[in-house]
Amino acid sequence: PFALALRYVQKGIEKGFDLDERGASAELMKAVELDKENPLGFAMLALSNLFFYEMSFDEKKREREQKFMLQFISEALTKGEKRLEKDPKDADALFAIAVAKLVKVRWDVTRKNYFTALRGTQDTWEYLEKAKDLEPENFDISFPLGLLNYHIGHLPGLTRFLSSVFVTSGDPQKGLQELKIAAQKGYFFKDLAKAELLSA
Repeated sequence: PFALALRYVQKGIEKGFDLDERGASAELMKAVELDKENPLGFAMLALSNLFFYEMSFDEKKREREQKFMLQFISEALTKGEKRLEKDPKDADALFAIAVAKLVKVRWDVTRKNYFTALRGTQDTWEYLEKAKDLEPENFDISFPLGLLNYHIGHLPGLTRFLSSVFVTSGDPQKGLQELKIAAQKGYFFKDLAKAELLSA
C-alpha cells in the first residue's frame, strides 16, 4: 500500500502541474485513503490547494482552497509529529512536515504575516536539514532547500540579515545547484524544480 500511495502522490503532482485540479485532488485523496497515517499525502494536498488558490481569481473558489489547504496542513503536521514521537529519525515524516510548513510559510507571506513566516521558515529549514541528514538519497529535499537558499539570498539587506539570524543567509548559487539536483534526480518535485529553474 505504501508504494502504491506514493505512485498516487506522484500522479497527483503531475496532474496539478498540468492544471488538472480535480484530477490532482482525486489522485492525492487516493494516496490518503490508502495510508491515512502517512502525513505526505496531506502535505501534498495542502501544496495542491495552495497552488490552485494562487491560480484562481474567483473569490469563492479561493476561500474553498484556503479552507482545505489549512485543514490539510494541520492534518500533515499532526500525523507527522505523531510518527516522530514513535521514531524521531523518521525521515519521511520530517520531509512531509517540512513540506506542510513551507506551504504555511507561503500562505503567511501572502497574508503579510512576515514574522510568522520567518519563524515558520526557521522550522522548515530545521526539518529539511534533519531529513537530508537521515536520508541523503531523497533528492526531493533539494527542491525546498533550493527554493529557500535561492530566494532568501535575493532578499533585501535588512530582511536578509534577519533571515540569517533565524534561518540562513541564503546562497543563490547553492540554491540553483540544489534545484538542478531536484530537477535531475527528484521523484515528486522534478517538474516543479525544472519550472523554477526556468524562472530563476
